[in-house]
Amino acid sequence: MRRPIWVLLRWVNLLVRQPREASNLHLVFSDGHTLCALLERLRPGVRLVRFRRAYTRATATANIELALTLVWSLSPQASAMPSAAQVFDGTPRDLMLRFIDQLYSIVVVRPARAKLAAALRWLDQLLAPYGAALGEATLRPPHAHLAAELRTCAALAVVLHAHLPARRVPELDSAVCWCPRSEAERQRSVRAVFAILERERLAP
Repeated sequence: MRRPIWVLLRWVNLLVRQPREASNLHLVFSDGHTLCALLERLRPGVRLVRFRRAYTRATATANIELALTLVWSLSPQASAMPSAAQVFDGTPRDLMLRFIDQLYSIVVVRPARAKLAAALRWLDQLLAPYGAALGEATLRPPHAHLAAELRTCAALAVVLHAHLPARRVPELDSAVCWCPRSEAERQRSVRAVFAILERERLAP
């Protein structure tokens, strides 16, 4: 299942020089330079731009071809990979959005999954002084209960409480329900925690 476009849009706009809108996200790499620059930023030491001034279709697609060669080396899903000409034209739109989603999977999701077990052990240790703990079904692969345990946002609230000064997280005392007993309390906690994440620029 492809990620919501707002997730991809936020991620792309953290990385590119010219912010995009949801309506033109599929055109973000059509200039023949942005894709190379993004991959160079994500892979320090890699140099992909053949033509710094890609004014023609030929020079732009030459840059894009180099970038796509790197992406292919990272084992993407073939069905999500466009040609250089398709990247330059930004069409078909759905393919370009699948390509952006695939880049997100490769450079964000895969590394996060590789570190998940260690991160959950760290979280479990952090929860202990608060009288909480993650269950075995969360700690052990395939981490089947992870979503359910994080659903209340109590674990995220603990992380914020442990690492941020109290003056920057007043919502933790005033709005977060550490053990919500209803859906309304859970929703209130989620809103409060994500308000902090947004303010601290930690939101996904």
